[in-house]
Amino acid sequence: MKSLRLAVVGCGSIGMEHIRALNALPSAEVYAVVSRNRRRRASAARLAGATRAEKTLGNILDDDEVAAVVLCTPTHTHYDLGREVLRSGKHLLLEKPMTRSFRRGKLLVEMAGRDRKSVV
Repeated sequence: MKSLRLAVVGCGSIGMEHIRALNALPSAEVYAVVSRNRRRRASAARLAGATRAEKTLGNILDDDEVAAVVLCTPTHTHYDLGREVLRSGKHLLLEKPMTRSFRRGKLLVEMAGRDRKSVV
C-alpha cells in the first residue's frame, strides 16, 4: 500500500504528538513539517524523518507529494490556514477546537464538502 504523505503544520507539543502518532501508522508518512520556529522545525523534521522542513504553509501547498495537512496551530489561526489548505485541494485534519466560532467552523466543513478544485 502506498503511503499517504502528510504535512504537519505547527511543531509545538501537540504537533509533536501528532508526528509520533503518524509515525506509528504504516500507511502514513510525515513528508513535511512547518513551523516558524527554526529549532522546533528542525526537531520535528528529525523526529518525523521528514523530507521537507518549511517556515510557512504556503511553501508546501503547491507540492503534489503532500496529500493532506494536519493543522496543529493555535485556534485563532485555524480558519485562515484551513481555508488555504482546502483551497489548495488537499485534505485537512484540524486540531481541536476547530475554530473560535461555530459559523467559521461550519464554513470550513462546507468548504471541505465541496469539490475543492472549484473553490475560489
